[in-house]
Amino acid sequence: YLHYDVDFSFIYFIKGIGEIKIEGKKYDIKDGDLILLKPSELYHCVVEDGKYHERLVLYFNSSLLENFGSVGEAFFEPFYKREDGYDNKIPKELIEKDKIDVLLLELLELVKKPTDTDKLVSQCKMVEILSKIRKIIGDSTVEKTKSVDNKIINNVIAYINQKFHTD
Repeated sequence: YLHYDVDFSFIYFIKGIGEIKIEGKKYDIKDGDLILLKPSELYHCVVEDGKYHERLVLYFNSSLLENFGSVGEAFFEPFYKREDGYDNKIPKELIEKDKIDVLLLELLELVKKPTDTDKLVSQCKMVEILSKIRKIIGDSTVEKTKSVDNKIINNVIAYINQKFHTD
């Protein structure tokens, strides 16, 4: 079903193939792909029926880096400096190249039964992940993963987003 999250999120596809629709744009997904979602981005994930599927969903908000002051805000640029539904996918090849997949799995282990030191290490891992993603998104030589557009759906979603807060 179509929904949104109130926090930032990563969806890391560990195993399985399918598609995710974000603000009317469709992205094909496969093992190792990472999806970035900012708060309020409408999305819907569809995986192949009867197929094994495994993904890691990580929710976080800007308070994660509040101790970093204004410098911490720069880590959220990959979310804010793009239009809703665009450049949401980072393909497996880039995730593996920068070892973001390893960091995500290490982070998963840290949050299972966190001690006080694990919480601090988790925060450091998140900063490292966000930093690497910021570098990938900001690198003009990296080919952005395009979505499949549907003009009518895009126009309807844009209209709903404009009128969402009115009667």
